[in-house]
Amino acid sequence: MDKSAIQEICNIFLSGVDVEKTAVPTIIVPKDMAVHDLERLQNGRYRFRGIMKTNSITSFVRYVTKTGEHEKVALQSFVSKNDMTATTLFNMGTVEDPGHCDFGARLSLVKTALYQVALNANGESYDQQSLAEWLEDWRDVINVYTNGAMETPTDIRKVITSVRKVTIKSETTSEHEKQDFEARKNTMDEVSAKTEHMPSIIVFRCTPFEGLQERNFHFRVSMIARHDKPLFRLRLIKHEEAQEEMATEFQTLLEKDLNGDVYVGTFNP
Repeated sequence: MDKSAIQEICNIFLSGVDVEKTAVPTIIVPKDMAVHDLERLQNGRYRFRGIMKTNSITSFVRYVTKTGEHEKVALQSFVSKNDMTATTLFNMGTVEDPGHCDFGARLSLVKTALYQVALNANGESYDQQSLAEWLEDWRDVINVYTNGAMETPTDIRKVITSVRKVTIKSETTSEHEKQDFEARKNTMDEVSAKTEHMPSIIVFRCTPFEGLQERNFHFRVSMIARHDKPLFRLRLIKHEEAQEEMATEFQTLLEKDLNGDVYVGTFNP
């Protein structure tokens, strides 16, 4: 008996063989000796599964709460403070009776448009025209302070006018690095003396993520001279600290609104 005959006998034997003790009808296909379930050929699934995905904290909490009550299970949720996401699994089961972990909900917070504007401005350099236009575009959500004082914001119209009128006095130098640094410092002092309402701090107000509180983001404004023209650089102050505060707010909000256990971290089934 050759090899092909033996293979044909095996195919006949295995063709249509049911696999017992499974929750869904299953057969062995002799072509690749693989086990295939027949769920797709039935009128419906043999169990409910799927992951609900949303960017809304409100929708996530409502869905998790209602589904948890319907399923009558002890909810377990996992909050990732690093990427501002949360996951709840309804069929996670227990160590003694584990589930498939394929029925749940996932929340992924998305930065708001205004917060993205602030992030895009961080570390960016602007010429006079660009900064004046940026201040004009976002005047409704910013306060500008001059001379480093944070007592009373300066009239935005005066700030924009000052930015447009800045002039740089060109000085040529061939001194070594330390003296060159001092020369640049003297030049900046001269520029500052010529401008009355130059921005030093910009406070940008926005809600960073939907569902979180509105907060202020502080920019420090520095000015450098390049090719006889001023450039303005915006840098967020203590942004890392603000990120930690937002992550903690996110965690606290879900711990308050969700039933069951809430853990910080992720779960990989």
